[in-house]
Amino acid sequence: MASAVIARPQGAPALLLAATLLAGSACSGEVARAESGTECTDGKDNDGDKLIDCDDFDCRSLPVCGGRADARPDVSRQDGPLPPDRGPQPDRPRPDQATPASSFGQTCAYQYPVQTCPDGATYCVLGYKGSPSVGYCTPTCTDGNPDSCPQGPSGTAAKCVYGFNNVAYCAFMCRWQGTQYPCPSADFTCNAYTSYQSYCAPN
Repeated sequence: MASAVIARPQGAPALLLAATLLAGSACSGEVARAESGTECTDGKDNDGDKLIDCDDFDCRSLPVCGGRADARPDVSRQDGPLPPDRGPQPDRPRPDQATPASSFGQTCAYQYPVQTCPDGATYCVLGYKGSPSVGYCTPTCTDGNPDSCPQGPSGTAAKCVYGFNNVAYCAFMCRWQGTQYPCPSADFTCNAYTSYQSYCAPN
């Protein structure tokens, strides 16, 4: 049986020869086909491209493979631990849960990093010159705006002047710009900071 020989005409480029060879293989009855439907979940390489099910480019856009251009999980950016310069996010109660009473102004056991208080909306921070293990519950506030805090318990002045790891919190003041205020409770002591500014801190 004689074998076919494809002669390259003199001066014909090599690419023309390659195109002729490819055209010859297409005429051999081998037609490229795409996987679809249940073939994308049968664990087989049905179209012979060495890719199985959702790894096959033909299947990746199907809903069973996630309906994405790339069905693999996105590992380009994984969420890591909370940066140390950001406070924790408040806990949000479910709709069927009663909203806990406010912890604003209550003392708490301080633990690094800043932890949320029982109400899920305030944070346990240390006071100026206070106990190193006892803090008080207070909300975050707008840095640079001292008056962005709600009034503290018992008529205490709460001002946005306390910063911890680049997060601003409301601080209880017993003296603010020459005016004296009561601390939230007997659990706090007034500590002088400047002639016009003094802080309430847990004993």
